[in-house]
Amino acid sequence: MRIIPLLLGLTGSLGLAAACAHAQPDRPVEALEPMPLCQLSLVQAPYGRELVAEAAPGLSGFWTLEAGGPSMMMQQSGDLRDRPERATDLARLQLATASGPAPGLDGLRPGQTIVGGSGQGLVFATLRLENASGELICFAELGQEAHSD
Repeated sequence: MRIIPLLLGLTGSLGLAAACAHAQPDRPVEALEPMPLCQLSLVQAPYGRELVAEAAPGLSGFWTLEAGGPSMMMQQSGDLRDRPERATDLARLQLATASGPAPGLDGLRPGQTIVGGSGQGLVFATLRLENASGELICFAELGQEAHSD
C-alpha cells in the first residue's frame, strides 16, 4: 500500500518539474549576452529609418547624442538617471522619407525627436556617456547610408 502514495508523489513531482520547464521563456542566445554600455543603431521604421541611442541600465552621469547629414543636424543630451529603471533607450530619432506621410506627433515620448526632411543621404551619429566627473565612460559612433532603395 505504501507504493501507491510513493508513485503518486513521484508522478506529481515530475508533472511540476515539467510545468516549470515549460514556463521558462525561450530566449535567443543573443538575449543572454551582456549589453554594451552604450550603442547606436539605425533600424527600419514604418516611415523610414530610426536612429536609436541606447545605454545600459543603472548608469549615472550624462549623455550627449549628435547626429547629422544632408537633411538634419541636431544635438540632444540628458541625465542618465532620468530614465525608468531597466530602460535602455536614451533617444529615438525618426528620419522621415520623402515618400509616404510624415510621422505624426501622436505618442511622442520624452527623449524622442522627430526630424523632418528627406531622410536620404549619409547620416552620422555619435553618442557620449560621461560620469558625474565628466570622464568618458562610453563612446559609440555610426556612419552609414540612411536610405533604402
